[in-house]
Amino acid sequence: MSEHCNDYPSDEDLEKIKTWESWNIQDYHKFMAFIQTLWHWPDFFKRNGNTYTLYTGGWSGNEDIIHAMHSNFIFWAMYFDENKRNVQYKFMPIKDAIDGLER
Repeated sequence: MSEHCNDYPSDEDLEKIKTWESWNIQDYHKFMAFIQTLWHWPDFFKRNGNTYTLYTGGWSGNEDIIHAMHSNFIFWAMYFDENKRNVQYKFMPIKDAIDGLER
């Protein structure tokens, strides 16, 4: 893991993101906690219950993290919710997203 949140994520960190198995809600939160340790600008990483909103701020290290997350097909399929202008990414369990549509 990177020693400082201001450093670029290491190749090892990015590989860990790509291969992380987040099959249940506990793994999801552990994964997102790991992402938070790497995220540049902590104020650009928000959590509200099961929903995480990440802002890259245009910083290439954060964008590398998002690309690694996108490469993790199972994670992306289960938790990606929306992307606004390639700088804001929202993640939540798919069940929460579906429940929100039914309300």
